[in-house]
Amino acid sequence: MAERYLDYHNEGTGEGEAMENVLHFIDGKFCASENGRTFDNINPATGDKIGVVAEGGRAEIDRAVAAARRAFKTWGKTPAAERAAIMHRIANLIEENLEELALLETMDTGKPLSLAKSLDIPRSAYNFRFFADFVKGMSTETFEMEGVALNYALRHGRRCRLDLAVEPAAVSADVESGAVLGGWRHMCHQAS
Repeated sequence: MAERYLDYHNEGTGEGEAMENVLHFIDGKFCASENGRTFDNINPATGDKIGVVAEGGRAEIDRAVAAARRAFKTWGKTPAAERAAIMHRIANLIEENLEELALLETMDTGKPLSLAKSLDIPRSAYNFRFFADFVKGMSTETFEMEGVALNYALRHGRRCRLDLAVEPAAVSADVESGAVLGGWRHMCHQAS
């Protein structure tokens, strides 16, 4: 997908057609929406249609929650060292595919490519590494991300809660990068 995007925008050879259909990934399988609904994924920086996305609804949420509950029974019994190794492998794959993932993030969000390369995608890998190490037994602690953010984790038995503390010097609203936020929320559940 990224190569086709570059071909289109750098060489002007494309016709602006949808580049990819994005399906749900539920219970280890890609699937369309039960009701067949989709929506166009538009690059907010260019207005180009970059794909067609399956629109999720109650049926997809119910299936995803049921699949997650089934998977958690096995994941929760997986030794911490093995879970950590899996999460480090995911971080390695994110880093190995930094260029393509950053381009996809830029196309999807409209943010500058330099920001996706220097913050969003590296932070996603960082989150997986953080929780890979966290799962090995860290207790309630705070963790500074090189002066950018203060993360803290509260661990109660097998459950964890993670929050981001931000100085109250200013208030801002941002639709968090899917790469960053998705990894962060996913890993909170994986670590517990």
